[in-house]
Amino acid sequence: MAVLNKLLMVSITEELLNQMDELLPEEDKKLARNQFILEAIDNYLQQKNRERMRKYLEDGYREMAEINLRICQEYFLCEQEVMK
Repeated sequence: MAVLNKLLMVSITEELLNQMDELLPEEDKKLARNQFILEAIDNYLQQKNRERMRKYLEDGYREMAEINLRICQEYFLCEQEVMK
């Protein structure tokens, strides 16, 4: 299946461009810049997805903790009655 690329034009500061260029090989700056930006976007999106998943799991664990605590409290009372 062919991947269709979209052209996206962005403006960045000269300082940011210089910092990026310092990290890139001299041979083919244009191609290297493109690859650098693609990898930066991909890394950013992966990080955001991890953060979103972590938040989702934390919320789920908190919700289940409340449910589990109520269940334990109910059974604790039952156990206390049986132990009498």
